[in-house]
Amino acid sequence: MPEISTPSISLNGHRVELDSEWELGELNTSLEEVINFAKVIDPLPFHTDPEAAKKTHFGRLIAPGTMMYSEYHKRVFIPMFLPTIIAGQSVRNWNFYLPHFPDRPYYCTLKVAAIDLREGSGFASITWHFLMRDAKGTLVQEVYPQILHKLDS
Repeated sequence: MPEISTPSISLNGHRVELDSEWELGELNTSLEEVINFAKVIDPLPFHTDPEAAKKTHFGRLIAPGTMMYSEYHKRVFIPMFLPTIIAGQSVRNWNFYLPHFPDRPYYCTLKVAAIDLREGSGFASITWHFLMRDAKGTLVQEVYPQILHKLDS
């Protein structure tokens, strides 16, 4: 039986293979950061008004669902891979399991879910898997963005 090989590529000096994994560190957004983000992205009262949020089933203000991934993408992912990023292609299976509260630490693991190496083109389409957990290790959110990258020369 022929051996099945999986691509191993380099993106901004990072060796990227199927199931590669990185810990992206802690994210702890302040109440002010959450409100400012929400005012632009998702201006619902339970994201922008602490008093109104107390009256919801959350009992306090929560961040918009898109904030956690957006902040990891902006603060960590882009600096890691910026010279290689060509374009986003899709966002799949974005799951919100628990609310994201301000002033609490969250942690993210980034994994490579799939690599579509465009043979001879110098490009690869990577499906990434972001897994975001709270301080207890409970999965809070996960998402699979697919991004087109230029390979290192």
